[in-house]
Amino acid sequence: MYGIITGMGFIGGGAIMKNNSGVNGTASAAGIWLTGAIGLSVAYARYEIAIVLSAMGFLIFQISSFFKHDDIC
Repeated sequence: MYGIITGMGFIGGGAIMKNNSGVNGTASAAGIWLTGAIGLSVAYARYEIAIVLSAMGFLIFQISSFFKHDDIC
């Protein structure tokens, strides 16, 4: 389990990019962490947690798209 957590952090950290105008990829990194958490809950047969995480993640990513600013140059 600790290897999965470390791997998700490593891959998620690679998804975050910093440039002069700000930081991009934080939502992608959060999605990678969420996918890992869903995978772990399914692996431990905690399907109710996987369903709740999936639903909450879907709703959060859908709602947050309204607040996202696409002013990347």
